[in-house]
Amino acid sequence: MSYELKEFDLSALMELGNIGASHAAIALSKIIYEKVELTSPSMTNIEELKENIDSSPIACTYSTLLGGVKAFLLFVFPEEQAISLSNLILKTNIERKGISELEGPPLQKITKAMVSSFTKALEEFFGKKTFFTVPLYVYGKFNVLEELLGRDAIFFCIEFKIKGEKGCNLILSLTKDDITKIMETEVPEFEEFGTFGEMLGTFDKLLEIENRIEGLIQNKVPYKEIKSFLRAVDEEVFENNPLKKYLEEALVFVGIGEKIAIKRREPLRYEVIVESCNVCKDLPDNNKKSCFTTNTALGRFFRENLGIGNEVIETHCIKTGDYACVHLIILEQIDVLSYLYEERDIKILKFLTENPLNFDEILKLTELSKEEIESSIKVLKYYNLIDKQEEKFEITELGKVFLTFAENAPEKSPVEYDENWNDVSKIEELKDTPIFEEEKAPWELNEQTK
Repeated sequence: MSYELKEFDLSALMELGNIGASHAAIALSKIIYEKVELTSPSMTNIEELKENIDSSPIACTYSTLLGGVKAFLLFVFPEEQAISLSNLILKTNIERKGISELEGPPLQKITKAMVSSFTKALEEFFGKKTFFTVPLYVYGKFNVLEELLGRDAIFFCIEFKIKGEKGCNLILSLTKDDITKIMETEVPEFEEFGTFGEMLGTFDKLLEIENRIEGLIQNKVPYKEIKSFLRAVDEEVFENNPLKKYLEEALVFVGIGEKIAIKRREPLRYEVIVESCNVCKDLPDNNKKSCFTTNTALGRFFRENLGIGNEVIETHCIKTGDYACVHLIILEQIDVLSYLYEERDIKILKFLTENPLNFDEILKLTELSKEEIESSIKVLKYYNLIDKQEEKFEITELGKVFLTFAENAPEKSPVEYDENWNDVSKIEELKDTPIFEEEKAPWELNEQTK
């Protein structure tokens, strides 16, 4: 062939074939009163078909779709199944030596029901009237397929199984013109995206972003860097924090957008500001906040990578006329507190449970350095674990609860981290490695029709 489609386009076309085939399988199941299963649609060619279809005689029925969707459907029945289905339709049990013209009418009847259901499914999806020609019947060796299919087309093959055995192969054949017409057709349910091809283009870009998000999730951040991020309560210190700078750079690398800034607004609350957003750029102008992909990425990063529960809310969006897309991240307090404390913090809190103390008294009792005490007090005050009344520091109710938790918390298990964790190029390396067992595509589940 002189043209190529993107992998995402091919997957979408296979899914269209699967939608139609699922309806066709239901139609077949109703006729024969048996369970019918489908295998995964696969892109194939004449040579592969020749290898996969036995050299024994085959019966074929075929029909052309016209109107809203153009395509060529070919059903290939192995000899034993063709005779068995024919006997079922004719309500006979005649033993025959091989396939003949006798199998034609019953197989055409079965095919007509399957093609009708296939066509109706695509009609509903595209909202365009689609017709099909009366199924025709041929039988013989593999060469009959070559004559029917030709070579200037893309073929998708789906196997129908009856009682676990091969029932027939459905071959969906699409020429370049057929594919072009499908890609230029609007889908009513997604009309705001434009044509089917434009919709795929938008989804393809989002899919690439989501693939890289997987790499962002898997490139684990060291425990000490998470703690440093949470303890960066001074503005200048926060602006230069390694994790903060890494996340800004990583979100750009992932494809979320350009000019990304992370701001700490108050304890447990951060804002991610995206002035040039790629996520909603190609989405319809519907005056709605649309950056769900960014929300998901941020939520997963903090939850799955950093181990901090959170809620992410898109507060502003370019699609609603705002200057930027802004995402508010609200972190779970208990998770944050379990990460951020140092031993010296606990030491100070313990002394404050007995009596309020001033700075000099803390210095004397704890035997910590002045710099260590100043650092701890900043963090403890920021997270409302201590309060200052006149010149004395005292532990808050939250501080008391936290102290009890910290004293009884199990020690965190050591985890190995890559010393180059903040190298964003690692995201690309890790994006195709699944964290969990991969979900199977719908057609790989061998859905059973009832």
